[in-house]
This record gives sequence, structure tokens and C-alpha cells, in this order.
Amino acid sequence: MDFGRAIDLERAKKRNQNATDAKLIGEAASENMLCAAMMEGSPWSFDVDTFGACAAAYVLLFGEHIEIEKNGAKRWTIRNSLKNLEFKAIWETMFDRLLNLDGSNRKAIGSHPKCVQELRCQIEAILRNHSDHLTSALCRQANFLPEGRRELYGEVTLLP
Repeated sequence: MDFGRAIDLERAKKRNQNATDAKLIGEAASENMLCAAMMEGSPWSFDVDTFGACAAAYVLLFGEHIEIEKNGAKRWTIRNSLKNLEFKAIWETMFDRLLNLDGSNRKAIGSHPKCVQELRCQIEAILRNHSDHLTSALCRQANFLPEGRRELYGEVTLLP
């Protein structure tokens, strides 16, 4: 995240406008971090935040910066394929909801609190249902740490 480009919404309050309803126009990010609304030249607000969440997840999944494009259905999608990833369905849902705008109000779909809450609940359910598998995967990863670092972290366990 680049907090050097953070937006101060105090001006919205001065205009007697609710900061959560503020709309901005223009590019407030580096070229490789433009959310879909910025690329389309549309007004944006939380879109930049939901894009940031996608970008962070993308780097963790693929080890490189996010690249997005419009698919045939005119929906924004990531360029990399998710086909070989575990839990592909949740990643597809997350990227679709957080990258795209709601057709009726032109806000980021993922900016609705209910949408974010649903995503969180789905991810938590996956973590609960696969905790044994995830714990063993974390333990295997810990073995790749240099010897001195492994001692710092001790045994890796997944909390309930």
C-alpha cells in the first residue's frame, strides 16, 4: 500500500457531505496500481481500497504485481489463471467482486459492507474446514526457513 498517495476526505466533511459518499475523479495511484474505475475514467471512492486488497492477495498468490483486463463479459479479471490454485472458487469470487463496479450505482461491488462480510465468512469457513491441511502446509513452509529463523518461530500452529 502506498500511503503517500492516501486521500484525506476531510474536504468532503467541509462540504457537508458524508465522507463515505465522496466521489473522486482522476488517477491517484501509480500506473500499475490503477483500479478499474480509474482506468475507465469513472468516479471512484472505495474502489481503490478494494483494488489494493486484490493487489495484495495477487502478490501473495503469484509473487508478482497484479495485472487486470476486461474479459468478454466486460468484467474486470486478473490476467493470470487461477486454474491450478487451491480454493479456486473463493479466489474467483473475491477478484470478481472486488475488481468490478456495481452496474446500477457504479460503486465498487466489494465496497458494500455486506459483500465484504460475506467474503470474510466464506474465507473463514474454508480455513475452519481445512485447518489440518493448512497447518501441515505452514509447517512444511517453516522447514524452508534458515535454521536460525526456524528457532525464532518455533512450532507453527493454526489458531481456531
